[in-house]
Amino acid sequence: MKILASAPGKLILLGEYAVLEGAPALVMAVNRYAEVTLEPISLDHCLIDAPEIGISSLPFTLNDNLEISFSRSVQKQSKEKLSFFSSTFEYFRQIRRKRLSELPTFKIKLDTSQFFNAEDDQKLGLGSSAALTAGLISALIHFGDGKFESHQSNEIFEAALRAHRNAQGDIGGEIGLEAALHAK
Repeated sequence: MKILASAPGKLILLGEYAVLEGAPALVMAVNRYAEVTLEPISLDHCLIDAPEIGISSLPFTLNDNLEISFSRSVQKQSKEKLSFFSSTFEYFRQIRRKRLSELPTFKIKLDTSQFFNAEDDQKLGLGSSAALTAGLISALIHFGDGKFESHQSNEIFEAALRAHRNAQGDIGGEIGLEAALHAK
């Protein structure tokens, strides 16, 4: 079963810097999306594509505890570029620990191309990391077995927030995740 999940970026209308200090802000979701495609494959390892950061068909494995392991030959720089993926997968693993059956090997594509200006490839600053985290955790939940109920949305938000902050040095993410996970 192929899973496609997407999450919108955000635009902070008021309180852009103050929100980092805990002040209120006004945010809206925008029509730029991070897209995550996840599908089972018949290999003994998983693959990840993340074209915007130069990652193509990078192999990784999951151990019995569903911890990610990259080959020793994978450069440290590539692992660092995948910090949001690794962190989000770790928090997904924690919230699904008791309910997760063994995952099949899969190929995952992380697409944040909508967050870049097509003319000069400059990042637009619309919350691509929060959108990617939200889209990724949504895809993983549905791929795992999709049995989260609506009353568990706070648990999903908290896991996404912890994953985002872990990957980004304990700053930001909350308002972008609110926009991405709660956009209608």
